[in-house]
Amino acid sequence: MKREIICIILSMLFVTTVVSVTGQNAEIESAGKVDNSRNVFAELCSSTNCKFCKFANAALKNIYDEENYPFYYLTLVSDNSKTFERLLFEYNVRGIPIVYFDGGYQINIGAADTDSAKEEYEESIQKTLNRVAPDIDITLSVEWTSTAILDVDVTVTNNEPTQYDGHIRVYITEKSSTLWRDTFDVSYKFAFLDYALNEDISINQADTWAKSTTWDGNQDFGYITRDNIMVFAVVFNSEKHQGYSSPPYGNPFDAYYADNAISAVTAVPSNPPAKPMLNGPTSGETGETYTYSAASSDPDGDDIYYWFDWGDTENTGWLGPYASGEIVEKSHSWDLKGVFDVTVKTKDIHDVGSECSSLKMSTPRFKSGLIFSILDLMKQFFPIISKIFSI
Repeated sequence: MKREIICIILSMLFVTTVVSVTGQNAEIESAGKVDNSRNVFAELCSSTNCKFCKFANAALKNIYDEENYPFYYLTLVSDNSKTFERLLFEYNVRGIPIVYFDGGYQINIGAADTDSAKEEYEESIQKTLNRVAPDIDITLSVEWTSTAILDVDVTVTNNEPTQYDGHIRVYITEKSSTLWRDTFDVSYKFAFLDYALNEDISINQADTWAKSTTWDGNQDFGYITRDNIMVFAVVFNSEKHQGYSSPPYGNPFDAYYADNAISAVTAVPSNPPAKPMLNGPTSGETGETYTYSAASSDPDGDDIYYWFDWGDTENTGWLGPYASGEIVEKSHSWDLKGVFDVTVKTKDIHDVGSECSSLKMSTPRFKSGLIFSILDLMKQFFPIISKIFSI
């Protein structure tokens, strides 16, 4: 429910409805490795209730899996409040899906189906590869030091004969999103969680900029596991170009082109537990308590932790450890009306995670009477709005 409410709020801020037209193109002016070629970087803007974002999600995944291009991408899911600044203020987005290649050098709006979106994205990638860009090299290494804590080391080398001014973003993403799925019920790929670094840089000719930082995701993303993390380091040029998120002249924004990108993953020391079996009720009443059971086994015989997410902003945190194969039961009650995704995920003692299992729990959406319905809606909206805008 929380994710649905945030998406509704973001849609209200967009003012217009989600883009639902055939894709349009707008042309505008591995851990620790060194990537000496230039990689295209794309950002897909989407949400969990966007009707056409599923085609964009599938098209980009297909291109990435085919490995025909030096190409990275991530997904900015509007349900994550940490994407708001990028979506609303930096890209001035008013409709989704929309894909920005290299920070706005190429833009593709809408997605009518997977095949046509894939064709348009590949054309944009090729045009972006043909762009003359400064010679910038990036190195990136990532180490998982504890639950949802990453040590990140990044260097940027300027191979140009003049000073380079730009901006670096180090994006923390989930390879396959635990919480955010498209309307095909497919997890968004490389779903953005948060920045490890987001700052201006200046590098003298033939010189190197370097920085180390520790990212702690436990406050908002404690459910992540080391095997499902991909980190991207992307360097954007400081030169400003005129971009339009609704071309030819609608929703202007300042476009700063990406000059290079690289990715890194964390080392995985063990095999993941099996996808847990989840059992429990799928309908009930508000205020009543319901019990769910889950069980998983680990191929290495490791003990297992369980995480139950109730779909209403509440979760159990990591529970355990439990012996491999042991049945775990947890109970929960829902105060609000609606349909909630009950999700369980497991990890072993090395923080290597399983696939998620989920089912839907439905409580009657409205009490009788208009007044009670309005009160229910107000109870759902105000806590989320307060959290986002700190009112």
